[in-house]
Amino acid sequence: MKLAFLILFFIPLFMSAQGDQKEKSNPGRLSVKEYDLNAEESEPSRVKLPFSSIKVIDSRYDTSIIGFVDVGMFGGKANLYKKLHIKDGCANAIEIFLNTQFQNSFDSSGMVLLIVLKKFWFSCIEYKKNRDLDLSVEILNSTKSLHCKWEYYLGKDDKYLPVKRVDTVWILKDNIDEHVKAKFERKQKEFLRASLQKLVEMLDFTKGVQVFDQQKKTSMQEIINFNEARFKIPILINDGVTQGIFVNFDEFRNNKPSIILFKEKKQSIGRYDQKFVEDENGRQINPYWAYFNGLNIIHGKFGNSILYRTQNTFAFFYRRIWNSFNNSQGTLFPTTRNEDWIPYEIDMETGEIY
Repeated sequence: MKLAFLILFFIPLFMSAQGDQKEKSNPGRLSVKEYDLNAEESEPSRVKLPFSSIKVIDSRYDTSIIGFVDVGMFGGKANLYKKLHIKDGCANAIEIFLNTQFQNSFDSSGMVLLIVLKKFWFSCIEYKKNRDLDLSVEILNSTKSLHCKWEYYLGKDDKYLPVKRVDTVWILKDNIDEHVKAKFERKQKEFLRASLQKLVEMLDFTKGVQVFDQQKKTSMQEIINFNEARFKIPILINDGVTQGIFVNFDEFRNNKPSIILFKEKKQSIGRYDQKFVEDENGRQINPYWAYFNGLNIIHGKFGNSILYRTQNTFAFFYRRIWNSFNNSQGTLFPTTRNEDWIPYEIDMETGEIY
């Protein structure tokens, strides 16, 4: 009776520990770093714009954050990064910022520039799972990338004309000489602010204004409906994920794995185990994009990364495992097993990871 009681007592503790471990591997539990775009004074206008105001709609797959940022070399394993937010919400904050910055650039036509954010993501460390990441170099001397995909409409009286589209990546280069935390954080915010202004200033909207009355236009509701349709992806809207191996991103996106029967295996590499998968005939499957084992969606070559749903996309940690070495009598000996947990999110349109 006592033995049965002990077993029943420890089962909830064991299940709780498993749940805590799984939650730890979810980037969604990271703490938040928030940037205030509008904390500084407006700059004098450098351009004249053929509209009277700017409106912004957020149609990204994940509207909750704009990226992950590192918080220093000594955050500890899964705590090197934070989720990057913009104060007051991405679309609202960008709209306020742009209207403030360009308040002396607008005309009195009553026309509005509508911006639809399809992508606006600040990528801290490039995804390089095909090789090891040297974080001592990557964090201190790294390239920060701003991925932008914006669509622009000119509108008046709820009639909107599509006029421009931008799909680009801009780079902020950090270097070890400048890596004072407060200084580089300020540099990142200045980079975001300058990028937002440039994404309006660099485009010529005069031709769109000239042909506005002659061209077929659409309503705001039609624009909203069109953008919401991009979230109707089988992997997001089907009742459950199909068990099997998704050889490429298209199979994953369409929730149609091409390999249904498979087995998970483990192999020891150094001081730790890695998973791999075999088909029903015992042949190792490599490469593959992801697989679903009935419990978790596993992304990547050796199954180190569980995918977690975040709004209309998925996020994961890439766990880079490495050993520290000591030099003893002229010979290097591994001493400590280390892990770096680097968060990434998936672009559900292209499969790009950033």
